[in-house]
Amino acid sequence: MNNKKTNKKIGEVTNEEKKEITKLHGRKTALIELLKILNSTVPSQEEQDYLYSKATNELEKVELSLRKWWERIIQKYGLQNMEDRRLKIEFNTNRIYLVSND
Repeated sequence: MNNKKTNKKIGEVTNEEKKEITKLHGRKTALIELLKILNSTVPSQEEQDYLYSKATNELEKVELSLRKWWERIIQKYGLQNMEDRRLKIEFNTNRIYLVSND
């Protein structure tokens, strides 16, 4: 059995929608990196706990915003039958793909 992933184009978003998801994705990546740094470099445990709590709360907000973005795009472009499937966006082309294992 081959576990090769394939992508099928199922839609395309506007430049504004792409800018929004790109910003959210970048923020999420930065917060994840910050959490990794906090686990190893902050001097006091109290300071580490405080900053870790702030970062995890912000990460939860960003992840919620990402879910809402996808829900809005799924609704707008009539992709309801794709809700439980793995979708991805190609940032340089604005295209939305269905990712499947073949």
